[in-house]
Amino acid sequence: MITMEVYYVIALLTGLAFVLGYIMSRIGLSPAIGYLLAGLVAGLLIGIPKSVLDALALISEISIVLLFFEIGYEIHIENLSSLRGFPLYISIIELVLALGLSVAVSLAFNIRFNEALVYGLIASFSSTVFTYKLLEERRPTHEDIPRTVLMVAAVEDIIIVTVLALIQGAAGREVSPLLILEVAGFSLLLFVVSYEISKHILPRILVPGETGLVLLITYGLLMGLVAGFLGLSPSLGAFIAGLTASHAQGSKELMPLFKPVRAVFIMLFLIAMGLNISAIISFDTTIVLAVVIGAIIVFIHAFASILASVIASGLGIEYGIETGFYLSTVSELGLVIAYVSYGVGLIEAEGMVVAAVAMAIAAIIASHLVYHREQYIVGLLKLIPEDVISQIDYVSISIRRLVESKGHRAVHKLLHVITHSIGEALLATLFIVLLVDYIPWVISLWVPIVVLLVYGILFYRLITRANKAALRILEDYLGVSNHVIERTVKDLLVSLIVFLSWEVTVLVLLFKYGLKLATLLGIPSIILWFVLLVIPPIALAVIFTLLLWMSKTK
Repeated sequence: MITMEVYYVIALLTGLAFVLGYIMSRIGLSPAIGYLLAGLVAGLLIGIPKSVLDALALISEISIVLLFFEIGYEIHIENLSSLRGFPLYISIIELVLALGLSVAVSLAFNIRFNEALVYGLIASFSSTVFTYKLLEERRPTHEDIPRTVLMVAAVEDIIIVTVLALIQGAAGREVSPLLILEVAGFSLLLFVVSYEISKHILPRILVPGETGLVLLITYGLLMGLVAGFLGLSPSLGAFIAGLTASHAQGSKELMPLFKPVRAVFIMLFLIAMGLNISAIISFDTTIVLAVVIGAIIVFIHAFASILASVIASGLGIEYGIETGFYLSTVSELGLVIAYVSYGVGLIEAEGMVVAAVAMAIAAIIASHLVYHREQYIVGLLKLIPEDVISQIDYVSISIRRLVESKGHRAVHKLLHVITHSIGEALLATLFIVLLVDYIPWVISLWVPIVVLLVYGILFYRLITRANKAALRILEDYLGVSNHVIERTVKDLLVSLIVFLSWEVTVLVLLFKYGLKLATLLGIPSIILWFVLLVIPPIALAVIFTLLLWMSKTK
């Protein structure tokens, strides 16, 4: 229950946060730093009642969900196809470099591996908000840099959501390939459900104004609830809800109303983070070490961003370095990663200090690099021989051309079809399990019939979808003209789509519900694994071989 004492303290905290946030924005930094400082200063100077901390903890959870709903919406489902290729590769290279270097340095400081991994994640992502602010204040010298930077930031937001899903899903469990597979599979399931809701239901009931805003927020919170029910992060559910709601008619008019609501919640979340940090600060060697690690994370992130941009941006070394300067900010979402990791016991409380220090220092360094980019770029290029610069430019531009080729787009089309098929199959699987869990009389009588019927329909739909996708890929991307070769390639693509979709779906099914389904069907679990994993691929291989032989005889 919120008492007047809680109201008074929160009102004072928001007032202080506004003042410090305004000061930060006036000196060219993110207001988020001011909000964080408000909680830190208040926590150090006055005692904050536990009732206020409890209220802010609840608000923080809602804040994170609303933040990721907005991130999903801003990325927009129709822009997902444009995020493939070089933005994805820049993000992956940056992630690998930052994770490896951060973990190595952290272990050198005798830090536990779990904590080192979290610090590596904090060092891997750039701030979308502050990077956008830099782009507005200091326009890049090449027209492709803003598009590249914003697309990379969007890809990194998607990766962050996935990371949070894994962190919360791993609470009390061992991280394993099967856990990753489960998270990926049920994320696809959630996406399919959310997509169908936003396509067929939301447009009918979403209206402009306050009622529509309440419905949009409720939709995001409920999808977060469904994600939690599946053992995923509520942030992931909200992100998928925002992503799919972005194409619903009427949602565009509601987002200007949503942003102020989200801004207030995020301010309260950052205040709560500042209060949490103030509770552990004692200025002993532990805190000093946290500040040192935060500073090291910033330099690692800047190095990884610049190197990844040079390698994979396709803009050449000069503009690649400039792109890296804009991406050298550290994401505010690093605070969310630290907050969630602390909540599940992966890191100590000092980890939140590391995240806060890294965000603040990176904001200052990124501004300095961008505003003095000419002299830094010239100085860096002088250190590299001209022939090496030419070779780097040639390789970088060649990689970009390859990524944007028709063959590469064909691979993405293939993955899109497989993703759709897996999501649909997992939705059916969840339906069967819920049916068995909540309608007991189904267990003894109808389970085998329901399972065979549902998966029979799914397999037919999968074959049909795979045939259509294979024809589309042949016509639009591969341009195969020979009839025999066309038939062979088509059969190969269909077999590949069906095989991958089935295997991933069944692995998630067996990992999550294998023992239960084996018991319900009255067979040993090893036989169920064999039937579902081995027989379909063998059957597909036989069918494909026969089709290939028949095409040759013709």
